[in-house]
Amino acid sequence: MSRASKGAFGGRVPPTAGAVGASQDSLALSSRGQATPPDAPLTQARARGSEEIIRGIHRLPPELLCAIFMMCGTPHESFSYPRDEHMHSDTPTKVHLYSQAAVQLGYVCSYWFAVTRGYPPLWTMVDASYPQLRDLTALSLCLRYSASLSLCLRINDDTPPYRRNADICQRFMRVLASVPDRWEEISLRLDETRGVLDPLLSLPPNSFTILRRASLRFRDCNSACALDIPLWKAFHTSPVLASVEWWDDPYIHFAASSTTLVHLTHISANGIRPENFMALLQACPQLEVMQVTVARAPDVFPGPNDGYLLPVLQHVSLPHLQELMLSGMRDWSRLFTCLSVPRLRRLDLSLARIQTDAVDGMLTRSAARLKMLTLHRVPSGQTEHVAALLRCMGLRHLEVFRWAFHNRTADDFDPFLLLPQHIKYYTTSYRKAETMYHMYRR
Repeated sequence: MSRASKGAFGGRVPPTAGAVGASQDSLALSSRGQATPPDAPLTQARARGSEEIIRGIHRLPPELLCAIFMMCGTPHESFSYPRDEHMHSDTPTKVHLYSQAAVQLGYVCSYWFAVTRGYPPLWTMVDASYPQLRDLTALSLCLRYSASLSLCLRINDDTPPYRRNADICQRFMRVLASVPDRWEEISLRLDETRGVLDPLLSLPPNSFTILRRASLRFRDCNSACALDIPLWKAFHTSPVLASVEWWDDPYIHFAASSTTLVHLTHISANGIRPENFMALLQACPQLEVMQVTVARAPDVFPGPNDGYLLPVLQHVSLPHLQELMLSGMRDWSRLFTCLSVPRLRRLDLSLARIQTDAVDGMLTRSAARLKMLTLHRVPSGQTEHVAALLRCMGLRHLEVFRWAFHNRTADDFDPFLLLPQHIKYYTTSYRKAETMYHMYRR
């Protein structure tokens, strides 16, 4: 089979080839004086239509083809951080890897091969599960054809253990480490890290000079805890680091200077202690998006009245904060009481009791115009508080409301009956709420 019939069609002959063959068979029968099959005109019309489509595709300018090619991959929702993996999740969709799509598109025909190899932005995304040989090939092609553009690395390990090859993964990391000044994002989610990260750990200080986004999540914690810290220390030295996703209390990493925190604009902090969370807010004046999951100390059992775990602060000003996503505590009133957030547009709460006065006070005091509110798995007995919150003056600019109820407390409560008229969109779906929020932000 020729290269033109492989790749994007998975080794199958494109449908148009069959249609053309059927058309030729019909003409041959007619030329021998045999009866033309009754569906021959339809077959011929389909063949002509397919040929016209192919000719039309080949007439597309390279710029338009490349714009279409750039949409052939599927972004994995895990890398849209800051996000809460429980609150900000919906029915998963099948992921198509960008880097594999870039390779396969070039196998369709010689014209597409030339177009893909001549368009550097198509080769700037390196995404994989646990790296296989094909991913190593894709990485090499990305480095070859991306010119001098910055690169993005995303690895989400969902590979069964029997298919993992640590030697290939280490070779992949060795190529990655050979160009540390090319990476604008490094997001690693690995179940098994023993030995494979050595090339990254052996880099000299200040190697990551353009790194803007970073996330590390190693599930084999017993062996990874020693690797997590030095990698974060290396990432924190990037002078342009702005967006991070931490999967344990980040304060164990801060042998890094406070200048790292000063420049952060997007933070996802999972497993942070309450007192460290409040200190983190004070240290990040440029913060625009904050997602936090608070984890109490293992020997502390506060129950539903856990607000006292947050330190009392008089005033915390976050003039750039637009989105705040909170989970891990029932009582956030001490936080709301001290915050000044004039640009806050979105508030998402998970498993929290409704503190109407504290939320209303924060929004009114800040003169904030909240556009979206998410209440995720609200504890039982909060019906009246939800109604009061939706009708308070601080939420008079609210346009999108997402209600994701707790299965055990669904009862017959439907907040739709409580919605004020100024709320334009109500849903229980995460994806729909995201779509409407971004539409109303424009």
